[in-house]
Amino acid sequence: MSLSSDEHVLYSTRFSKRLFVKPFLVSVIALVIAFILKKIGGEDAHYFVWAFIALAVLALVSPLTKYFLSEFVVTNQRVIIHHGFLARTSYEMLLKKVESISVDQSLLDRFIWGSGTLVITGTGGTKETFANVGNAVAFQEHLNEALHSN
Repeated sequence: MSLSSDEHVLYSTRFSKRLFVKPFLVSVIALVIAFILKKIGGEDAHYFVWAFIALAVLALVSPLTKYFLSEFVVTNQRVIIHHGFLARTSYEMLLKKVESISVDQSLLDRFIWGSGTLVITGTGGTKETFANVGNAVAFQEHLNEALHSN
């Protein structure tokens, strides 16, 4: 992310760690099955053990890359959102073009994960929706603060 010389970051966040729940459970189940197969043994058991270990690792690759390669940034001049690895999505909007920002949260999002769905409405009624954003309310507050300071 490149910033102009008079631009600075006010707030930054990533996707929520909620991304890891299902892949973590799949990985744990795969490792338990691998452990059981190793204990049972058998002629071709070692192939299945390695297959389940590979499944456990592969289940975590996608959420890891999604989490660590995501950026939700508010600067003093614009909103910048980047996420994805192979299929990269980039979204930038000048602060003066932002009409409103809202956050939709379920009960679990609000009290356990602190995440939410971010909806940014620009001039002309264009809406951009970003699901599962970590610290979505804090992002909204910092964006509102930046909008009102300009």
